[in-house]
Amino acid sequence: EGLSAYLDLFLYHRNAKWIPVIEEAIRKSPTLIAVGAAHLPGNKGLIQLLVKAGYQLRPMKHSIHQKTM
Repeated sequence: EGLSAYLDLFLYHRNAKWIPVIEEAIRKSPTLIAVGAAHLPGNKGLIQLLVKAGYQLRPMKHSIHQKTM
């Protein structure tokens, strides 16, 4: 019960509160949203909450260019 209460408080409730904030931000302009990894997985994670809200998500491709000397 102890860990579950903390997950609800520190992750899941915050995730749910962030959805309207995220929706407002992305309505205004293209937006990059960066969060800690713990907020992403599971049915109460931001990814699933956004999908349930009707958004289509896709991973971004990136590359890191390292300058050699």
